[in-house]
Amino acid sequence: MLYVLWRKRDNNGSLFYKLIRTQAVFDISYVLVFCVYEVPTDWPVMYNFLFGLNETVLVQLFYAHSYTCINGQILGVTLNSIGRALAVRYSTWHITERIDKMSQAKVAFIHCTPPIIFGLFIFFVETPSHFQFVEELTRVTRVTDVQYVQINSLVSMTSSVTGAVVSILCAVAAYYLNNGLLSIINTSAMFNLRKHYYAFAFPISLLNPWCLLLTSAKIRKDVLGQKLSQTALIQFLPSEVTPPKKYDVFHRSQ
Repeated sequence: MLYVLWRKRDNNGSLFYKLIRTQAVFDISYVLVFCVYEVPTDWPVMYNFLFGLNETVLVQLFYAHSYTCINGQILGVTLNSIGRALAVRYSTWHITERIDKMSQAKVAFIHCTPPIIFGLFIFFVETPSHFQFVEELTRVTRVTDVQYVQINSLVSMTSSVTGAVVSILCAVAAYYLNNGLLSIINTSAMFNLRKHYYAFAFPISLLNPWCLLLTSAKIRKDVLGQKLSQTALIQFLPSEVTPPKKYDVFHRSQ
């Protein structure tokens, strides 16, 4: 899907598609890095590998990367909500046209800069984290200074709630029901789920591009091919809307 959207980017050049591409960078890289530093914590045979990472900068780099992706995902969905609301409600505004015509590089800069700045703060300013066997948990986990954990969680919670408010106003708030509202309703549950943002962020963030297969005949044809997109099952899905014919209401009657 992402390959098709990129290969045919000249035909799919709206802000929506550009944000899907940059959002995918955060989503996919988060899952890949998560498999390296979090999945081994459930496997005692991998503990020596994790302890070996303590002598490198990778532990703090992974930690900074996780929060960079979390905040990047939140910002991406918020920007997309704003963009879609402007396109639907204020499509004739000059600012809407300018935003929609921004280059992919400018969209990537706006989307990626704030999360990366926060990630650099974590990497260079905060106390380096390390892997440690915690007796109470009977497993290895990553530990760091408590005050920085609170700061990072507060920033993520604030950005989630702020994004939720903006998205509610833009009629797109589903993404934040897990990330933002849960922080307010049940802080202990949010703490337990802090390492599992990917469970919510990854499938939901990729929901929009995959829904294009259901709603756009053009995308289905590009991704699935001509024959597969015309199978009996696919025929039930919405097709391109054909505008009604226009008639001259002022024609002279015979």
